[in-house]
Amino acid sequence: MTLHAAFAFFIAVYLLGLTPGPGVFAVIARGLGQGFWRTLPFIVGILFGNITWLTLTVFGLAAIATVLGPLFLGVKIAGGLYLAWMGLKMWRKRVTDSDIDAADEGLEQSLFRRWLSGYALTLGNPKPILFYLSVLPNLLSLDALAHGAVLAAAPIAAAGIACALIPYCLMASRLRAVLRSARARRRLNRTAGAMLMGAGAAVVAT
Repeated sequence: MTLHAAFAFFIAVYLLGLTPGPGVFAVIARGLGQGFWRTLPFIVGILFGNITWLTLTVFGLAAIATVLGPLFLGVKIAGGLYLAWMGLKMWRKRVTDSDIDAADEGLEQSLFRRWLSGYALTLGNPKPILFYLSVLPNLLSLDALAHGAVLAAAPIAAAGIACALIPYCLMASRLRAVLRSARARRRLNRTAGAMLMGAGAAVVAT
């Protein structure tokens, strides 16, 4: 892979991550409701999901999608419903002045579950699928990638998505830190919950 091709690929993937969609809205909602560090594993899951689609594109996504189409559909629906369920929990969460500084126990998840939710969201999101099918062949030689260059393309894709999503998460988490009153936090939770439910509905509907 030439330096020029690698830079063009990075910019294209960065713009993919920057464009508003279910992934962006879910990251913002989690940043608002849970803060930066608890959202980071979710973002890492999104990165792994993009690497998965990149790899499947290189090694014959069309054929794989034909065989495993029902599986991908099930992952998409499950991921969308899970996001909607998380949004509903966030919407209904009660906040008082005494627990502003406490952990969000109702939203606490293991690192793996947070990673898995981001991964499942990306597998069910049509935006990266369409991107890697339509844009990737015009930027990089799939024959070259299939012979090992995919190992170089994967970290470039991950870096591009991370550079797009992490600022979203940071801004959302800083807004969360500013709103310290119980009333403001309730409104924040409902805003984040609505965004998560909307992202879940978008995943299922597309």
